Amino acid sequence: MIEIANRERLSSEHNRALENAVYALEKNSLVGNITEFTSKSVEELLLKVPKPIRKQVENSVERLTFKCLDLAINSLDLKTVSNHQKFDTLYTGIAGGLGGIFGIGSLPIELPVTTTLLLRSIAAIARNQGEDLSQLNSRLACVEVFALSRSVKKDPSTLSYYASRAMLSKLSNDAIHVMSERSIAEVSGAAMGSIAAQTAIKYTIIVSEKVLAGAIPILGAIGGATVNIIFLNYFKNLAHGHFTIRKLERIYGAEEVKSEFYL
Repeated sequence: MIEIANRERLSSEHNRALENAVYALEKNSLVGNITEFTSKSVEELLLKVPKPIRKQVENSVERLTFKCLDLAINSLDLKTVSNHQKFDTLYTGIAGGLGGIFGIGSLPIELPVTTTLLLRSIAAIARNQGEDLSQLNSRLACVEVFALSRSVKKDPSTLSYYASRAMLSKLSNDAIHVMSERSIAEVSGAAMGSIAAQTAIKYTIIVSEKVLAGAIPILGAIGGATVNIIFLNYFKNLAHGHFTIRKLERIYGAEEVKSEFYL
């Protein structure tokens, strides 16, 4: 474990890393990334989608997300966590391409693949940022990334990064307490049910936005594969931000990093 440095302020290098993390966690969104790629106001287009259609998509996604997260968590084998993530991007693009061809009907096949590959990518980022994936806390932090996403919805209940972490931390601590006398290899979706449930709520909204964006006719030219890759990269940026913050906290202390986060 890295020793906490005896200094009050972050180094210039770490300040830049923190600035990038703040942007990824507080100011970035999936819809914003798609808008940047297409040069079209995807937010406005999504808001014009009739409510019955949005509700139908959200209901379909909601039934799938918890199962997908449960599957992804159970399939997180440390031996499959690779630093070479280009194949995950390729497979995610292929899965999204199938979604573009067959529409929302392919979601039960496409979403579990995408979610599993995404969690593997998140775990690889965590390890590269100094996390010990043999520790339950670090693996739970990987799952938390799904709950840190930001929706285009004007939802007053949307929490800031640290508020979200505070809520997720309590759930994580509860899970760690339950698992304290068991092997890390025994960790399953059931053991982390409360975290997966909370994560599924946020993940449902973002997946719904991905599905709707891919279905908008004017954006159809970019294809489901491209939307899926943007989706993957969005969560990878969230993971980089999240695990950068955790790394800086191990160096400078949590309160110092939090105070700098909001400057």
